[in-house]
Parts: sequence; structure tokens; C-alpha cells
Amino acid sequence: MIDTIRNTVIPLFMAAFVLFYIWLVIREVVRFIKGIQAKSWPTASGKIVNSNLVERWGSEDMEYEAEIKYSYTALNKEYKSNNLYFGLLSPTSKWPAKYLVKKYKKPTNIKVYYNPKSPSESILIVGLNIIQIHTIIILLIHGLFAAYFSLALYGLFLEKI
Repeated sequence: MIDTIRNTVIPLFMAAFVLFYIWLVIREVVRFIKGIQAKSWPTASGKIVNSNLVERWGSEDMEYEAEIKYSYTALNKEYKSNNLYFGLLSPTSKWPAKYLVKKYKKPTNIKVYYNPKSPSESILIVGLNIIQIHTIIILLIHGLFAAYFSLALYGLFLEKI
């Protein structure tokens, strides 16, 4: 039973954990690529409808979110959205959220990039941006620490058996 746990269950759990982080990073890179491709999308003039810094208690400390909504007209139809960029996570650190709220103040006129095949899909920030880089770095750091500590715990487990 212990050999089964040591030789099968724990390595499978660790592999699943590492694969999950690899999947998160790949997913974010795919979104980077989509954000770069969006540079070639048509643009429309839009307006910021709402721009607020939302503060709430997270699992350990205060989390911040830039709640930004905008409207735009594309192909003679009005749309509303809150998509700022293609990214996995909304920033929970104060500085990126404050930066976005400051940049997109109400009633600022903005340039909206919309998908010509699906005009309801839109973003304001195209290409690679600092928030996406921040997200990738955080994911990589967490993944490396998690892998290191998983291997360390697995080593301790093997020593005790």
C-alpha cells in the first residue's frame, strides 16, 4: 500500500499539479497572442461609462479590482463591454488596478478595438501589456515554488518510509 502511494499516487498528484500550472501559462500566452492580433482589428470610438476602484477582502488581505465599463458603436450597432485586455486574471494588486482606473476615467473618449467577425468582442489594451507580464511572472513564481515545495515534501515523505 505504501509503495503504491509512494510510486504512483504522489508522483501523479505532483505531475497533475505541474501540468495545471503549465496549462495556466500556455493559456495566458495564447491570450497574449490574441491581444497582439487585436492590433489589426478595426477600431471604434467609445466612451467610458463607469470607472471605479473596487476594494474587498480576499483570502488573506485587501484585493483591488478596476471596474471599468465602456460603450462603443461598431457596424451601426451600440455595444457595452468591460473587457480591457485579453488576460487570465484581473489584477488584485493595488497599483495595476489604480493605474487602470486613472487611465480610463469617466467620461473619457477611448479607442475600442473590436473583432470584425464578432463586434461584441472588444478590448481597449492591445498587444503585450504590463499587467499581462505581471500575471505571467506571478504564475511562474507560484508554479516554481509549488513544484519545489512539492518535491521537498515528497523527499521528506520518502525518507520517513
